[in-house]
Amino acid sequence: MTYPRYKIINLETTQYYHCVSRCVRRSFLCGKDKYTGRDFEHRRGWVEQRLLLLSEVFNIDIFAYAVMHNHTHLLLHVDIESNTLMSDLEVLHRWSRVRKLDAICCKYLLPSLRDELNEFELEYIKSVIKKIRDRLKNISWFMSLLNNYIARRANKEDECTGRFWEGRFKSQALLTKRAVLACMSYVDLNPIRAGISNCLLNSHYTSIQRRLRRSERSKQTLLLPVNQMSYRTKEDYLSKLKLSDYESHLESVLNFRRLPGKRCNLYSGLENQPIWIKRAQNFESEFPYMAGDAANMLVFRRQVNHSNYALRH
Repeated sequence: MTYPRYKIINLETTQYYHCVSRCVRRSFLCGKDKYTGRDFEHRRGWVEQRLLLLSEVFNIDIFAYAVMHNHTHLLLHVDIESNTLMSDLEVLHRWSRVRKLDAICCKYLLPSLRDELNEFELEYIKSVIKKIRDRLKNISWFMSLLNNYIARRANKEDECTGRFWEGRFKSQALLTKRAVLACMSYVDLNPIRAGISNCLLNSHYTSIQRRLRRSERSKQTLLLPVNQMSYRTKEDYLSKLKLSDYESHLESVLNFRRLPGKRCNLYSGLENQPIWIKRAQNFESEFPYMAGDAANMLVFRRQVNHSNYALRH
């Protein structure tokens, strides 16, 4: 059964979500097509660049990403606190980086013209800012501005029209710390699992490669969002993890089937350690639109079903 997006993206329950977008017919539109011989590898760079730009505009942190040949994986965290603390001017400045503002809003951004605005224009701007502020913490808007941009650019290059992506993105609510860590592992290991990379450092267009390369140039070794140098949220579980420990954890996940007795440092103290390492290998198939412990998923499922029941009646 499918559910409306606004029912399964519930920021009051969790701010962590795994989002997946797939190319139409799962063609190799972002990599090398073995049937036609055409190479679209450069489009993976488009996705990565656009993704990092949007993370600067939106109040959404990126904890993991993998741009594959025919699909993308993102692990996103909505920073509600920073969205609330933003000034009205910052809201407009951020939005102007990805969308064109109307004449009244542009006038408001200029100190020399701001005093000329009348009462009705100020009320209009106030309503626009509220709408934009809500969009800047909205995952659907984030994904729309990512996928639509790539689709238009690819169609222009191919001199064609039509769909680039299969449809709307798939999302999974991550309800526990273990689910977030398992999902991060699943996303970062995607190229190795798919056989297009043989190690973490050679996993191109992924968050783990970006983290490892950044750590070579900087002493910053904490597992912060890939688009941030600091982490301000109250949920600081991930920000306390060291990159070296996370890297060892990924190796444990890769070797789990070969060395089932090997323990994983990041799961120490957490029950059902082998189960969660296994889930990190098959995360998408293990969970539908939510991921977590049985109790958390039961509560979340009841919330979604209750909302849909109330909507029908």
